[in-house]
Amino acid sequence: CFGLPPSLIPNQHYWPAPPCPFQKLTSGGNVFNLLLGIRKIIIKENLMSKWIITPDKFLSEEEVKRLRKACEETSIIAKFKGNQIAIRNRLIIEVALGTGLRVSELANLKVEDIHFRKGYNSLTVWNGKGSQDRVVAFNSSLKSLIQEYLDYRYSKSHYLFYSERGEQMTRFGISKVFKKTALEAGLSSHHSIHTLRHTYATNLYK
Repeated sequence: CFGLPPSLIPNQHYWPAPPCPFQKLTSGGNVFNLLLGIRKIIIKENLMSKWIITPDKFLSEEEVKRLRKACEETSIIAKFKGNQIAIRNRLIIEVALGTGLRVSELANLKVEDIHFRKGYNSLTVWNGKGSQDRVVAFNSSLKSLIQEYLDYRYSKSHYLFYSERGEQMTRFGISKVFKKTALEAGLSSHHSIHTLRHTYATNLYK
């Protein structure tokens, strides 16, 4: 869940993304209709009946700020040293926070699955949970971070996130990145990368 079926975004697998049916959001009425449509999808997916998200399962606004600050500070230092890993690690956290992807979906995400278009940025998740494909929108701030990362990295890997050996990152590797960053931010050790998915979900309802 947390996204639209690719069939609703025609030809979405090309870069840059082609016109989207949600592209023209200039009037309040259109925005309202979009939000209403998303709400109906969420209800249809029965998320509320499947999940009971208690406060210990997601990050507070203050905790998110601390996590992002830890990522940013480390990436700034890394740039001066020419270390790309910290830049990658920051983007892993930001993509998880900004899209609600599962750890397996983060590991399988490819550069070609990301689409930039004025007023609408999205990524495609192929063969997600239940073998379902979906399209997830994200904001311009995340777009800027992704573009910066793509311009900075030297690997030609098809995967957005790759290991120090240039291979596809594993779920364990991505989880380890979160644990390390969470420790630097002073977060509780019980949190996992999946906490960011819960955080994304709670923000949808605010």
